[in-house]
Amino acid sequence: MRETIEHHGEVIFWRLAIKPGKPVLFGRLGQTPLLGLPGNPVSTFVTFNLLCRPLLYRLLGAEGSPLLRIPVRSDFTYRKSAMLREFVRVSLVRGETGLGAILFRSQLSNLISSLLESDGLLDLPAGTDLVQPGDIHEFIPWTAFEAL
Repeated sequence: MRETIEHHGEVIFWRLAIKPGKPVLFGRLGQTPLLGLPGNPVSTFVTFNLLCRPLLYRLLGAEGSPLLRIPVRSDFTYRKSAMLREFVRVSLVRGETGLGAILFRSQLSNLISSLLESDGLLDLPAGTDLVQPGDIHEFIPWTAFEAL
């Protein structure tokens, strides 16, 4: 797809430093904007909701609501690339010290069942390569995507 857009239009960006969803493309054919989403189902779901929905609202002249983000404590250890911003699937648990997030058993982007068996995404920013129990991160519940 990228080669076709480069040949017939303009590629504005190709690939983002996010996971899942790194191989996303934004370009233009004439005056028509294009957003090319990744092929794996979780990557497609995440990039559609984080990038495409806000773009569609803007193109329609409407304002979408900002995503609901709740500060939540991580109840897990997780190694990641410091170069990437990761959106990991988590479930919420109530503990003695409040609301915590536990990591879904697999973060593979082809595992569509993870969208049903978890509560939402935990936004892990770039710049760090280790998430430890007790770290606070923003949680985006699946229901936040319904409200846009």
